Amino acid sequence: MDADNPDPLKNWGKSAQADDQGVYSFSALPPGRYLMAVNLSRFPDPNDPTNAFPRTCYPGVLDIAKAEAITLGAGESVGGYDLQLPVRRAPSILTGKVVWADGTPVANAGISFREVTYHDSQMNYGIQADESGYFTIKGYAGQTFVIEARSNRPYSPGVTRQFEPMER
Repeated sequence: MDADNPDPLKNWGKSAQADDQGVYSFSALPPGRYLMAVNLSRFPDPNDPTNAFPRTCYPGVLDIAKAEAITLGAGESVGGYDLQLPVRRAPSILTGKVVWADGTPVANAGISFREVTYHDSQMNYGIQADESGYFTIKGYAGQTFVIEARSNRPYSPGVTRQFEPMER
């Protein structure tokens, strides 16, 4: 991404996929200063196994403020900018139960969640709780999620709720 605008929310940058040997390349880049990072996707798939690695910037730093810029001149081809990934994060499983205020389970509650580890405004993903209100989210140690539960409890005439018939 543009080194002078390193905000992943405002600067999409350009992406490349490494092959099975870890080799990658970018083409058709205009002259400029660039930052390079792994796992900088604005909308990461929560089931993508590459999430086991935290966001890492060249030359192998986790903090984008400490990343080194790569300068590319007109018609220039550069190489040797290898990224050293940190140790793979351990898998982690978050389990929970959705209950009403009186403690009874919310059967089949809808669960929305998004990763906010890097404070990016990202896309919500959804799962459904079981009949007893239990749900499971798979992730990796060190990730931070925002989770919301909702129910489409049947409408009850004469009962006023803020979100009728959906409750959050």
